Amino acid sequence: MYLSEKKASYLILSKASLNPHLLSKAFIGILIWICSISFVQAQQQITKKYSIADGLPNNSIRSLFVDSREMLWIGTENGVSVKRNQEFLNFFMEDGLAFNSCWAITEDKDRKMWFGSYGGGVSMFDGKHFHKIQDGLYTQFIRTLHTFEDYILVGTTNGLNLIDYKNLSVTKVQGSQGNEDHNFISGFFVYQDRLFYTTYRNGVFEVLLSDGTFTAEKINDFEYIYGLHQQEEMIVLSGKEELLHFNADNLISKNPRPERVEPSSNFYNFQKTAFGLLGTATGLYSPNGGVFEISPNQVTPFNDRLQIDSRNLWSMAYHTASSTLYLGSLDKGLYEVNLSKRILLFDTKGVEILGFAGDDQLEALLRSDGLHFPLLSKKLSLTDFKTVQQRYFANPKAWIPKLEDDFYELNPRLTAEEIIFYGIRKHDNSFWINSNIGIYQVSTTGNFIRYLPLHSLVIGFSPDGHLIESNPYGGLRIYTDISNPKNYQYYRADLPETPDMLSQIVQKNSKTYFSSVFAGLFRLDENRFFSFKESGIWDVEKIKSIYPTSGNQLIVGAEFGDVFLITDEEDFKEVLKIAKSTIYGNSIIGVKAFRDAILIMTEQGINIYQNGNIKLIDAEQGLRKTIIKSYKIIGEDLYLGYEDAYLKVHLPSILSDSYRSYQLKITKLLVDFNPFSTDKIEWFSYSLERIILKNFPSSLLIQLQPHRLLYPEKLQYRYRLSPDQEWTPFSTSNEIFLTYLNYGDYSLEVEVFDLHSGKTEYFNLLEIKALPPFYLQTWFIILSLFLAIITILIIFRIRISQIKETEAVERKIAETKLEALRSQMNPHFIFNAINSIQYFILKNDTDRAVQFLSKFSKLIRKTLDNSKSNRIKLSQEADYLRAYMAVENERMANRVQWDVSLDSNLDPEFIEIPPMLLQPFIENAFVHAFPASIEKPKITVLFEGIDQGNMSCLISDNGIGISEKTNKSHRSRGLELVSERISLLPNALPDAISIQSQERIGTTIRVKIPVITHGPMQKYVQK
Repeated sequence: MYLSEKKASYLILSKASLNPHLLSKAFIGILIWICSISFVQAQQQITKKYSIADGLPNNSIRSLFVDSREMLWIGTENGVSVKRNQEFLNFFMEDGLAFNSCWAITEDKDRKMWFGSYGGGVSMFDGKHFHKIQDGLYTQFIRTLHTFEDYILVGTTNGLNLIDYKNLSVTKVQGSQGNEDHNFISGFFVYQDRLFYTTYRNGVFEVLLSDGTFTAEKINDFEYIYGLHQQEEMIVLSGKEELLHFNADNLISKNPRPERVEPSSNFYNFQKTAFGLLGTATGLYSPNGGVFEISPNQVTPFNDRLQIDSRNLWSMAYHTASSTLYLGSLDKGLYEVNLSKRILLFDTKGVEILGFAGDDQLEALLRSDGLHFPLLSKKLSLTDFKTVQQRYFANPKAWIPKLEDDFYELNPRLTAEEIIFYGIRKHDNSFWINSNIGIYQVSTTGNFIRYLPLHSLVIGFSPDGHLIESNPYGGLRIYTDISNPKNYQYYRADLPETPDMLSQIVQKNSKTYFSSVFAGLFRLDENRFFSFKESGIWDVEKIKSIYPTSGNQLIVGAEFGDVFLITDEEDFKEVLKIAKSTIYGNSIIGVKAFRDAILIMTEQGINIYQNGNIKLIDAEQGLRKTIIKSYKIIGEDLYLGYEDAYLKVHLPSILSDSYRSYQLKITKLLVDFNPFSTDKIEWFSYSLERIILKNFPSSLLIQLQPHRLLYPEKLQYRYRLSPDQEWTPFSTSNEIFLTYLNYGDYSLEVEVFDLHSGKTEYFNLLEIKALPPFYLQTWFIILSLFLAIITILIIFRIRISQIKETEAVERKIAETKLEALRSQMNPHFIFNAINSIQYFILKNDTDRAVQFLSKFSKLIRKTLDNSKSNRIKLSQEADYLRAYMAVENERMANRVQWDVSLDSNLDPEFIEIPPMLLQPFIENAFVHAFPASIEKPKITVLFEGIDQGNMSCLISDNGIGISEKTNKSHRSRGLELVSERISLLPNALPDAISIQSQERIGTTIRVKIPVITHGPMQKYVQK
């Protein structure tokens, strides 16, 4: 209770104490006054609360400031925060802040932000970076900041500094220091173009400029100044638990005297708002702080009105465009209060609101604890209702309906606490309340008129004004004479025209309409019921709500479907259908109409259909997040009842909300999940019109934030990348994720639908150029063509060189073959063979001569045949070697024992080898290995296994061997030719020929020959 209230009650009691009659009247007056105060104080503004749980860096808030960009800056004991829609961006010393404890915030004329810390000096933010200003300050403990001309006035705990905000130079104001315990600067004011400041206990000073030097001149010694507010020539000072009102001339005089003094708490900040002057206070000596309304005559506590639960309020700021008040506490964080009177809250402390009644203003409020009359400050309790029922049943002559007559069951033994109210309606200047213990008629003065022992969920009145009462399962009755309820007209439930399972009864002109949750719409006129569904006129079922408009139309809301506007005069006509897909919410609670708007209540809030558009009013604008229990339009206000409160919505303000254009900014931009260049960020959003994506393919994440929009959470977004593309579906997400963008040019367009206003905005947000992959870029194509041409030329030259080399190799092979052939057919061998033939002829051994000549000719033929092929079968090579060795041995009188054999694992028909590689080795053995001294000479040729595509062949003899001297001085030309031929073959091994020889013992030669295998022999190559 504020001061004037205390005085008023004291005067009443003082006068009343003079005589008992006046005393009784005084107590009655006080009782009525207290009740009226309780009704007034129940009205509250819509308030949101933010703490560290919501993203604030600290719950102790020392400073608040709304800048020219309409951003809210918050200075806490642990960092600075800026509120961007429903999120907080926090900054600390590691981000460049001078010190985390921020006690003062202001903005200069260049729109840069300044922060005064308590312990670290001053910080300036230019939209990109923080800059520290510490050198030159009297102290690092800043209490106040103020913008004056080209300077930032820095009020410290002991002295005044001026900072030129253009060059950041610091100036000390001479004479501004004093006793540090008393000298902190508490505020500034300008009067008649003169600059003044106040201190806590050191007086009032004027700042003077003379010859380029700033000095402080004391005006007076007025002390205990915690804060001030200037309104033209009037200045309000916060003193020691008091408010002092001064005329400016008086305050700057030598002996200032306040024009008015009001006891109060200790105020630290003031703001001019839609509610007048408000101040925040912290109780130094008692818990009497909070937020207060400061009027010329009194100081009014406003904590309850604004739903503030902290008594330690320090800072405040006001956003004029949205009528939003921000309050900073020292213990519970930030409060955001909507000071507009569009939506007002009435907290009922957990009592459910079941109905409203009244014509131009709220006359009756049906709550779960009784019937309240706000204008009369009167209440009918549950006990009052129960007493009326008991009196009725105590009358032995009272009419009691019987259950067997199809009346809904009523239990008269229910206690007062078990009473359930179903609804209230005003009819013929009285209120009708239906409940589970009966129907009551109550006068507008709050007195019971009538009680009927009828249990009915839904009641209404006929066109003649007769009461209609229904049993949801047993038909309905019309009472033509309510004073004699035994006389009623009954309509059976089994008749198709009888309404049952009713949700609402409304009267319009000469007709009464019934909505059924199962059977659709019904009408009563001229005492006859009519079913729209049964007659085939309109088959809409499950109707939840109906409402007659001021014209000749009826609004019908289907519970889980659409909303209709119909006429039912001469002919039925469906004028309008609002599809379910356009309505926000799954279930329709009720429908109303106001002027040209249709109001549709759902579990999500109020859908307002107006001029073909739908907008949504929900919790973001101040509605409760719980289900609407009751609703009614009274005058220009829509009343909404909830389980713990009710709201008063001023419909003209909601419907005529002026649309305010806004900006759409990019606040987050990730390219391939990496942040885009921060150099393009200014004031927390990207300032760019075009970006170039160099990687292919690229992914892009874009976060959007509306700026200067009252309800940012009510936006829906969709986008497209070119005018010829289809729009994406609308989404509430403010992030656009573009994955794997193909190369090309894109123009990102965003369409934003505002649910609050029902308006749509279009933004050409960003031009995107996605570069093609490097292999499709012009420079790479030209370079690739150039390299391709060079490569082709090089390949051509290499190929020519290879062809020449191949030709040379083939020529060399041919020459080697010929030379090998010549070596095989050397004159010495031929000469010896002819001598042998001559020898046989001279001895008249004609048979042997002919036989030898035949072998010799066959050998010559085999040699010529094999020399034509690059490869021959192993069997052919073995036959050739046997023929050659037979001829040579014949010439040597068959004294040499020879053998050509194959390993049992070898199939000679499926192995191919180069021809005539081994003959030079065998010839060399016959010629040089067996002088006459060698007894039993022997030569063996063994074809062994295959390994790594090479077949091993072992040629052994028991001749005289090769001496070391001979081996060094002589190397057979045939051996060189064989070695050269093998090296030219594919898969040839580097050590293809190995020779082991010992004198008088013999010689062993191992030759590894590259072979080609087929069929069953292929497995040896695979191994």
